[in-house]
Amino acid sequence: MATMFPEADEMGVADKLWAPEYIAYLAFAMGCSDDMPAQCNEALAIQRRAVARSASWLARCAEDAEAAQFREKCEDMVRAASADDYDARQTFRRTMVRIFRRATGYPG
Repeated sequence: MATMFPEADEMGVADKLWAPEYIAYLAFAMGCSDDMPAQCNEALAIQRRAVARSASWLARCAEDAEAAQFREKCEDMVRAASADDYDARQTFRRTMVRIFRRATGYPG
């Protein structure tokens, strides 16, 4: 899922809202919550590249995280996804669904 994205018009989402790198970051962070280290590493790599070039989606991620009541910062998603506590991971997953919906422009 994190590497194969339709175009914005195929999704019915405005071009300015569609940020494939951001969506990939979210998808890999979600995969990380399933105890998949490779997914965690991919999410971290995407986040590092975005920080290095001051990607515009970083601000959007921060806004989406706050709106979804994610208790951490956007850059802390991988750490939060890797929590040892089952209930904490479940809370993370529910929050990620809210963030993903905002990130892709879906209502809800």
